[in-house]
This record gives sequence, structure tokens and C-alpha cells, in this order.
Amino acid sequence: MSFPFNLLCDLLNRLETIPKSSSVDRTQEIQARTVVSWFYKHDEAIPRRGSEAIAFLSCLFPERRPDRVFGLSAIQLEKIIEQAQCLGSSRMKDLQRWKANDGADFASCVERVMKITDCEPRLGPNVTLDEIDEILDQIAASSPFSSVALKEKIKRKYTQSIRRDNLLSRLFQRLISSEAKWMIRMLSKNYSPAHVPETVAMSEFHFLLPDILRFQSTIQAAVELLDTSTIRCMPIQPAADARDGLREVARQELKPQVGTIAVRSIYEKARSINHCCQLAGARRMSVERKYDGEYCQIHVDLNESGACIKIFSKSGRDSTNDRIGVHLPLRDSLGLNTIECKIKKQCILEGELLVWNDDHAIAQRWEGLVLKGCDDPYFSFNRSKSFIKLKKDYIPGLGDTADFVIIGGSRDAREERELGIGKLWWTAFYLACVENKNEFECSNSKPIFRIVDLVDRHGISKDDIVHLNRHGYFGRTPFATSILEFDVIIEPGRKLQPTDLFKYPFTVEVVGAGFDKPANAAYFTLRFPRVLKIHEDRSFRHAASFEELQEMARECQRIPDDLQREEETWLRILRSGTHLGKKWRESRRGRSSSLANGYVDKQGVWDQKLVGTAAGSLHEGNNFHSSSKRKIASENLTGGSLVKRA
Repeated sequence: MSFPFNLLCDLLNRLETIPKSSSVDRTQEIQARTVVSWFYKHDEAIPRRGSEAIAFLSCLFPERRPDRVFGLSAIQLEKIIEQAQCLGSSRMKDLQRWKANDGADFASCVERVMKITDCEPRLGPNVTLDEIDEILDQIAASSPFSSVALKEKIKRKYTQSIRRDNLLSRLFQRLISSEAKWMIRMLSKNYSPAHVPETVAMSEFHFLLPDILRFQSTIQAAVELLDTSTIRCMPIQPAADARDGLREVARQELKPQVGTIAVRSIYEKARSINHCCQLAGARRMSVERKYDGEYCQIHVDLNESGACIKIFSKSGRDSTNDRIGVHLPLRDSLGLNTIECKIKKQCILEGELLVWNDDHAIAQRWEGLVLKGCDDPYFSFNRSKSFIKLKKDYIPGLGDTADFVIIGGSRDAREERELGIGKLWWTAFYLACVENKNEFECSNSKPIFRIVDLVDRHGISKDDIVHLNRHGYFGRTPFATSILEFDVIIEPGRKLQPTDLFKYPFTVEVVGAGFDKPANAAYFTLRFPRVLKIHEDRSFRHAASFEELQEMARECQRIPDDLQREEETWLRILRSGTHLGKKWRESRRGRSSSLANGYVDKQGVWDQKLVGTAAGSLHEGNNFHSSSKRKIASENLTGGSLVKRA
């Protein structure tokens, strides 16, 4: 029996309305209880075999279908909703509220617009997950980025394709407002702000599903494994004391399949050398260099017609055609179709795809280490046998740091709801460097900022987000490339344009995992930037200029002149533990492998200049961050309309 879509929407609505607690554990506990009670209530109706089970899991976990790419923007979906609901000008205006800076997300706007027609009868019977799964397959088949297997399946099944707009329009005509909201979020593969606790939900579907999906990452392969004779005889929810024994029996059924991506091994992050040793325990470990490339899993199948190669990317998507350039090097290195080939029938390899040049000194700057148990299997239900990653930026105090300027922000309604800290003006903040530091220091000219990156909720704490919203509010102005206080440069190849600028920029300390060049950019910036601290006692004059940032990147990637001395310095730091505190950040400036001496000297000069700087607007060092100003900001937040936003 196919599962009704409205029952899934009931679960998602309940998860969405769970209040965000100050305790993460408390929120997760409520989410888990909600999921468990829902599965208990609908246990008999939930399909656990065949195509219906695949449809159920694909709709519950849409992000686990990398083979389906929809490529639908909010603008395109807006037109489809307009067509399906025959919206007039007033309702269209209401729908387009999602485009406003303070508006709700698109899915919520659709729900609000459609709510007034919920009392009207819908065309046809209630929508089922089987129907939705089939429609999603057809829509994805029209995308060039969906898997080849999916496209071929739809091509065999349907002699004549139907336009995706028509498919979705008919579907939305049968949905009520709340169902339409979740349908849109399903198309974006993100149910946020509702969060389905994955492990809990999978365990309620079948106690072995989380373990099987760790081994075979595709939903179809997992459902097929659950339907094997050995596992099919097991209870869906056995007694707690019987589960380990049943897992051991089920492990015998788990065999990698060439052509189906295997889940990547679990890695534990070592936070120090001692922590690394604790994770390793008594195991005999191999130590390998960690390469910073693009992960790929290569499946080789030797058959009568020759060697067949299939390549999967980190996301699980079939990237065989995208990686056509590495096919010949792979065949040559593995000796395929030659007598020297060591592969007899089938093989699954994994590695990092990277551009390699032996002449570049950058090859000497290792990203980190990977430790693997020599006697451990690739896949195990035992987490104590996980691989270990040890990287410099995992160890507190040892990441590459620089001072940046936050000059603006933008708001994403979905991110705001995910944060759960009330109405916000901005959820993402733009990092910039001063382009003309020498000029404005000498002549007190207008500063020019170049935007180089942004940080969102993944790279900045909630407390700092609240602080930036409170204090940025008093100096906000709509974005322009030139305002009275400063000018802004935006890289044409990168979409880094804030909706608002801060007349009085914030100086922040940012840590990252080394430096790299972002896509469509010709400059270096920090990888995976994370804001450590907002410096209220510093102005933008303390931040690195754009040229200094590039010099920091070049210095970071340059081979030290004395490798032995460099190694001894690192050993002293790791053994002394000074990296855990302020001493490390101070001593870091004096090391030969850190910033250039000229840069350090300039820092001292800047600090001296700041003492004697004449009073001015932006140039006097951002006095708006003083304690008196913060007090005023706090008082203003307690009353008026701002309390709704910050």
C-alpha cells in the first residue's frame, strides 16, 4: 500500500513547530520522541519492501538522492505556483514577499498564499509518496546533472516526455497549503527549519538501516539488502539485548557491489597529538599523507568487452563522464587490459583527484595526516576502529589566522529559522580587506574595501551573529559600490554582494585551514573561514590589507629555508602546549614560516599611529564599539520595533 503524503507532512509540521531550546540535547530529545511516536502510530502503513519503501525513504530523506538533480530555482517555482493556483495580482504580490529582505522563505510564502483555498476541494485523490517519487524521477531526468541510469530508466518507461512545469503544476493543484510548502522544500532537498533526526528515523524504519546505509549509501541498494533472505527473517525492532548478535549475522550479507557507491569510512578528528594516540589505542596504525584534492571512488569491472570504469564523487553522484580526463591515466596506472594488471575481476578504489606538479614547492606543505588501523576492515560497525584525521587547524590555536573587516550582511529566511534566535537583519556576513591601506594612512583618503569571502551560521557563533545584528543596525545602509564612508570592490566572478553595508565596519579575527583560491577568483583567502572573535577595541586599520593577505598565503605555502629548524619549532610548540593560549598567537608572528617580517613591523607602526590619530568619522578607530555605545545599543533593543528583528 502506498503511503499518503499528508501523513509525512504531519510529521514535518510537528518537527517544524518544536521550539528551539537553549539546550541542544533537549531539542534533540523532543525531535527523537516526535519521530518515534509518529512511526509507532503509522507502523502498519509504512512500506518496508520494494519500490514503495524506496519512495518512502526517498521522500523522507531527499538529500540522500544525489542521482536526482532538479535545477529548479525559486523564480521558476513561483511561475509554476502562479499557473497552478491561477493567482491574481494581489496574491502574486503576497507570494513575492520572499524577495523582500525581511520576508519569509519562499515555501512559507507559498503556504500563506494557498491557505485561503484550503477549504476548496482538490482535483483527484490524496497524493501518495509513490506518485511524488515517480514525478521527481521524471523531473530529474530532464537535468543534465542527474545520473545516466535514472535518465535511461525514465526513457525506457515513457516514450514521450512531459514538461516538468506541467507535471508540477498538476501536482500543486492537488495539494493543500502545508503540503505545497513541504513539496517545495523536498525539491530543494532541505526540510529546514524542520530537522528529521536521521539515525532515529532510520532505526525506526528498520534497526539495521543506519548500519546498512553506512555500507551501501544508496537507498535502493539498502532496501534490496533489507529484503535478502537472512535479514528479511529478522524482526524490524528486536529486543535491545539481541541487536548486537543480529548485526553480526547481518554483517555476513554486506558485500560491496561494483557500480553502487560504498559509503566513505568514518574519520575521527584528532584535536591534539595525545588525543590522536588515545583514538589509536593499542592498534597498529599506518600513517599516510593527507592530500587536499577532490574525493573520488573508482569502480573497475573487468569483463569480456574490456575494463569498465565508473567514478563517483564525494556527494555520491555518478561523475564518470565529468571525469573523462582521468580515465586514460587510471587505465595506464592500473595496467588495465594488460598482463601486468593485478585486478582479476572487480575492484573499488578511492583517492583524491588533484593537479600535481613536482616542480611546485607547495607539495612540501602537507595538509595533514591520515591514520588507519593496519588490521582493521574498511567497514566496521565498531566506531573504535575508525580512521583518524590529524590536521593543524583541528588543534586549537594552530590554524592560520588573520584579521578581516566585516563590511556588510545579507539575510536568508531559511537560515534565520534554522538559527532559532528570533528575527534577524542578517544571517551571513561579508569579509573584506583594505585595498588602499598605504594611501589612506598617508593622506587620510577614503578607504576602499575588497570583499573576499563570507561567513554564515557554519562559520560564526550565534552570540556573534546577535552582536553583529544589534550593533550593525545603527550604521546600516543599502548596498552601493560607493558610500560616504568607503568604497567597495566586488570580484566579478564571485557573487559576494551584501544587501546592506555597515558604515562602521567590524574587525574580526578569523581562523582557517590554510589558504586557497576560491572558484572564479584570482586571489587567495582562508579555507573554511571561522570567526574566532569580534575585536571591539580595534578598527579596520588593524586588519590585513588585501596585499598582506596575499603575502600571508604565499608565505604559508612557501617551503621554509631551514626545514629542520621548522620541524624543531613545531615540536616545541606541540610539546609545550602554548598553542592552546594567547602565547602561541603572539609567538606565531616571530616564526620564520609565518608572516613576513615587514608585515610584522607594519603592525607595530599601525598600533603607534592609532594612538595619535585625529578624531574623525570612520578614521578615528570605530569608537561606536565603545562600552558607552554598547550600553545605548542594549537599551534601544529593549523597546521599539528593533526588538522584533535583533
